[in-house]
Amino acid sequence: MNNCKERGDKNLSTPNKKSENRILAIVFSAIICIAIVVCTICDFAISRTLSWSLVVLSSCFIAWSIIFPILLLKLRGIKLSIIAFTLLIIPYLFVLSILTSEKQVLRVGLVMAIIFLFFIWGVYILFIRLPKRKLLAAGISCIMAVLFIFIINFSLSKLIGSVMLDIRNVIPAISLLVIGGMCIMIDFVKKK
Repeated sequence: MNNCKERGDKNLSTPNKKSENRILAIVFSAIICIAIVVCTICDFAISRTLSWSLVVLSSCFIAWSIIFPILLLKLRGIKLSIIAFTLLIIPYLFVLSILTSEKQVLRVGLVMAIIFLFFIWGVYILFIRLPKRKLLAAGISCIMAVLFIFIINFSLSKLIGSVMLDIRNVIPAISLLVIGGMCIMIDFVKKK
């Protein structure tokens, strides 16, 4: 009888992880809703129309769509978040370019989004394919990130006509190579 009472007390004192995740997801959703409402009220009060608050609304929607699954489902939500980003980024950039009347937003953003999608899906697939070798997956991801940095900078320099590669890109790239190499070496040592 005492044993049952102790287990019951223990269950009451430690909240369920799923309920914590739900509470966190609900709080995040409430914060997003408050931001949307406050910005809409301010925009309408100032200009008697909705202008800049539509940018906030669309940005909050895409942020919520990407972050909510991770808050609710933790690691299981990562795939849903990547799918949400994949499906929503192009419509988001289209809406943003219309709202800002800036064609460059869509043109540059689309190229950057496509490059990022290849990178993020590549990292995700690596971790799925190597579930027992997380260090190897992390090391390869770091090396892929270096390639990602240079592809992004090369693409940006071609799109906007300015050299984007400088020492601020080289130092993180070297750091990522070192970290990636260390992860791969530690993985191989552990595997032996």
